[in-house]
Amino acid sequence: MVRVIVWEITEDFDYLSSQLHPRDLNEVGESFLENKKLETAATRLASANLMKSIGVNYEGIQKDEFGKPHIPNNPNIHVSISHAFPLAGAIIDTSGPTGIDIEKPGKQILRIKHKFLSDDEMDFCGDDQNLLTQAWCAKEVLYKIHGRKQLSFKKQLSVTFKTDQLIEGVITNGTNEKYELQSIFIKDYHIIFKH
Repeated sequence: MVRVIVWEITEDFDYLSSQLHPRDLNEVGESFLENKKLETAATRLASANLMKSIGVNYEGIQKDEFGKPHIPNNPNIHVSISHAFPLAGAIIDTSGPTGIDIEKPGKQILRIKHKFLSDDEMDFCGDDQNLLTQAWCAKEVLYKIHGRKQLSFKKQLSVTFKTDQLIEGVITNGTNEKYELQSIFIKDYHIIFKH
């Protein structure tokens, strides 16, 4: 079972922090920038709402040594979070590792496309900021699914656009792991997650 939530942050920090689990409140307290605090709080509340929707008690989020979020005492519920102010998102999946990423297209993606795209992907995307942003998001999702460091975005993560809303992602790391990724566009932001 997969559940996704995208939260538009309109609340102030005092309201969001008053709703947080103590474990999450500690992590939010470590953030110094106001928008970062809001994003962190909203991703935790989004995760809590997803857990509540499946009838599971939420006890905050813990991160492993690679920074991958986990739900304590629930190894069969996989979680991923992302944010790009004013949006925050979370996904839970009971079938295996998952991922979500949120990004707003911008010119900066043109300067780094050669660092994360294969030649075929660069030919397909060209200088289209929307396609480039979707490719970046899709590779971020694959990276989050993998859950460890040391993957080359350019060489070990590949994406193929099937439709405007469906992307096939492949992680090549000894084997080829294929994933179907959903792409949506909300309020000028691309949101991609494991389908």
